[in-house]
Amino acid sequence: MAWLRVAAPVFGAVFWNVTLLRRLLLLSLFLLATAVGCNTTEDTTSVVVGVTSDFPAGTDLTSLEVEMTVDGAVTSTDEVTLGSGTTEFPAEFAFDDVPVGSTVALTLRGKLDGQLVVVRRVQTTTQAGPRRLVRIHLERFCQRLDDGTGTVGPTCDEPATTCISGVCRSPEVPLEQQEAYDPTWPDQGDDPCKTGGAPELVVGEGQSDFFSAEDSMVAQVEAGPQGGHHIWIAARVRNVNRSQTRTTVGAEFPGLGLSISPLSVIFTLDLDEGGFCKIFGLRLWLDIDGDPIADMLGEPVDVTVTMEDTDQAVATGTHRFVLSNDIL
Repeated sequence: MAWLRVAAPVFGAVFWNVTLLRRLLLLSLFLLATAVGCNTTEDTTSVVVGVTSDFPAGTDLTSLEVEMTVDGAVTSTDEVTLGSGTTEFPAEFAFDDVPVGSTVALTLRGKLDGQLVVVRRVQTTTQAGPRRLVRIHLERFCQRLDDGTGTVGPTCDEPATTCISGVCRSPEVPLEQQEAYDPTWPDQGDDPCKTGGAPELVVGEGQSDFFSAEDSMVAQVEAGPQGGHHIWIAARVRNVNRSQTRTTVGAEFPGLGLSISPLSVIFTLDLDEGGFCKIFGLRLWLDIDGDPIADMLGEPVDVTVTMEDTDQAVATGTHRFVLSNDIL
């Protein structure tokens, strides 16, 4: 029975190896299940949309219709009352525990006593890591009601475009423009537009971006939606706050002795290169009571842009343009 003495250890080794393999398989399945459970947390994130506004809550806007979507599916709809003791600006709307890589979108419809005043949409893609912040601003240049100034924004093709600085633009916010969330974001010190030093401002032109302008450059006069006339102004600036900075645009016609009354707005600045931020799509309205636009065509005009932030830092610049001889 010598063969039994040989076979027994072999069978025992095979049995032990099968048992070991089973144990290793069970351990692998356990570790895989554990890993999947951990990834459930790691694969979700949160994004907060921080909202500021030119419109005082409770007076110029009395309610806000809010729609939130994730990957095109509506996850929340609400209408909030604006004013003291209710929702005020700055305001926050949070997408919590959303899968990484999702497209989240927020549409706000600001109303005054039930009448639609302003619409703003924003969308972005969620990314892995800690909570992120996206800033948007409800602007007077996008208002739907004429308040007597002729400032009526366009009706954009929502949701493909939305009104930003009086122009229909994409609502998409790139990943690189998302910020790390800080609950003190409305007045936080870590501001990419305010890195230290004296405020600087360069006046340029542009409806959809900042473009530098040479001295005595021709500025094209355009007819506005309500019968007025304007040119598009832009500016590059640094060392003023990105949010809640008041921008004032005015002009002088040196050859005519005429002044354009300054218009003030509060826009969130866009990031630019070289430590600068930028603002564009500023309409400089040219119409003055008793002075026809025809008298201004072809004339030099000195445009002054001033920005003052909540820390009282002031940046100002002036540039001479020449109005076009025609009107688009």
